[in-house]
Amino acid sequence: MLKRMTINAILWHIESNIENTPLDINDLVKYSGYSRRYLQLIFKRYTGVPIGSYIQLRRITRAATLLRATQLSILAISEQLFYDSQQTFTREFKKNTGYTPLQYRKTDHWTFCQSHKGKKYNILLHLPQICCVNSEVFYGTEIRYIEESPFFNPASDYKWNIVDTLLSNNKNVYISHKVSSEKCGKLVVNAVVWRHDNYFTPPREIKKGLFAYFTFRGGRDDYWKYMHNIHTWSLPIYGLQRGGGYDIEKITKYGENDFLFEFHIPIRNPSAIS
Repeated sequence: MLKRMTINAILWHIESNIENTPLDINDLVKYSGYSRRYLQLIFKRYTGVPIGSYIQLRRITRAATLLRATQLSILAISEQLFYDSQQTFTREFKKNTGYTPLQYRKTDHWTFCQSHKGKKYNILLHLPQICCVNSEVFYGTEIRYIEESPFFNPASDYKWNIVDTLLSNNKNVYISHKVSSEKCGKLVVNAVVWRHDNYFTPPREIKKGLFAYFTFRGGRDDYWKYMHNIHTWSLPIYGLQRGGGYDIEKITKYGENDFLFEFHIPIRNPSAIS
């Protein structure tokens, strides 16, 4: 149990710092306090891959997200992820995905299946259920905030203040998000907290179509990791592409810091799930 907790802490350390420092095994040895040999041993035992290979995969997956979700240049992405040159980044990206960064940015597909192919990771995945959602018009309070990359931070305090206020008088709250990019590489998130008594606001619409449904129960501090794992692991590994339009998030409160999170994400290609 202690070893698994250590590996989970290391995995999250990698996720949290992959754009902050050029991570390698020496950084993780210093972070964990284990010897280089022992750390390699337990990491491979629990994840199935060496540390260096895992870090490289996470860089490629993050790069793929930045290519599709932002307008950052390929050079800027390579520098942000600490590749020594754009040429090295292009070579490694193509080796793992089958596309050059430019080809990937222009494709209709948003999937990282090839980069995960043949690899088995001892990582908690949230299994999606594919369902059809009917169109629905909704109204609500709009919150606009900036994220460095999609759903990698806990969102704004303003959003959670509204959620907490509504949950004090209601059992659950609905929120819908739509994401757009800025040239600086940051993402603009337009979140709409549904309010049935707010008809003076502009109407929005959930488009009829296929959605991936995820559910998770935990505390507010778990929310970030939950959203992060869905977008950086579950969707890519199950071959799902996030479509356009609004998603649907439902938050139900059961007790102090005890929530049920339900999330419907619009998708384009459910055929990869088996």
